[in-house]
Amino acid sequence: MASERELIERIRRGDAHAKKELVDRYLPRVRKLVEIRVGADSDFFDDIVQNAMIDIFDGIENRFNLEKADSLGAYIYSVTNNKIKDHYKDVSNDAQLYQNVEVESLITTVNAEMMMEREEFKELLKNEISKLKEKYRIVLYLRYYEDMSIKQIAEKIELEPRRVSERLHYALVLLKENMKKNQKNFQYFALFL
Repeated sequence: MASERELIERIRRGDAHAKKELVDRYLPRVRKLVEIRVGADSDFFDDIVQNAMIDIFDGIENRFNLEKADSLGAYIYSVTNNKIKDHYKDVSNDAQLYQNVEVESLITTVNAEMMMEREEFKELLKNEISKLKEKYRIVLYLRYYEDMSIKQIAEKIELEPRRVSERLHYALVLLKENMKKNQKNFQYFALFL
């Protein structure tokens, strides 16, 4: 797999394989973020995803500067997030969206996944998760690694959905507190909690 820098350089040279590699690597993340914020069954889902990908390629080819950005993943998240905001401005629906605290929590989680590209952060986070009690590790794993819904997790571990949601929220709170203790790396974690 090519590094971000190699991928960007190849795309700027017009390499079709590099464009396909970028799509393979980042389209699932773009789709997931749009799904969380807008819904996969929304009439606008495909349009937002397509517009985000067009802007991502345009930005990479013309404006994106890896030296000034945290990562290509963070840039892609930002472009996608802006396309979603544009959609809600057009539809005048964003007030309703931001009333839902669970949606905001999921958005921050998607951002976390993008930031976890940094190997040192992944190791730190893995270490902190391993320190949690098993009941918290399980819900984190099922939600963010197995991509299960709250309802699916509740059925799997035989717990009410409300309790699963509470457990998941508390697990994230514990991670945040533990990461604060390690000030050097908390700067990354603070971006999504």
